[in-house]
Amino acid sequence: MREKKSAETRAKILEAALELFREKGFAETSMREVANRAKVATGLAYYYFASKDVIVHDFYQKAKSDLAPLLDAAQKGKKLEARLAAIIQVKFKYFEPNRKFLGALMGHAADPANPLSPFAPESKEVREQDLSRPTWRRTCPRSSGCTRWG
Repeated sequence: MREKKSAETRAKILEAALELFREKGFAETSMREVANRAKVATGLAYYYFASKDVIVHDFYQKAKSDLAPLLDAAQKGKKLEARLAAIIQVKFKYFEPNRKFLGALMGHAADPANPLSPFAPESKEVREQDLSRPTWRRTCPRSSGCTRWG
């Protein structure tokens, strides 16, 4: 029961943060505002997420988990072109509500030394898990060089 409540509180804080990031932008949102939106104490928000950067990495994990079954379903085509088109379509649809938020993060994406970059050491686990997925290996075989991205 306690673990369920903890997971619900964490999810509530994450959703509040994502809503604010979408509305105001990442840089313009404070942890205090996230806590207020989630209707929790600021200290509790910090207990679950030490910083906004940690929220971003949780968002990366959530996206990976949410997208996994969608990407599996999208990989029914036999031709590489159809499978790649399906990957792009699924990801665009999933990330569309977060365009403003992700746009703000794009300034960090090109710098792998920035902890918010999807190429940073902090996101290595998510990146490697994504690249090791069987459907990804089928869509983008090792011989094509796709695995060199991460």
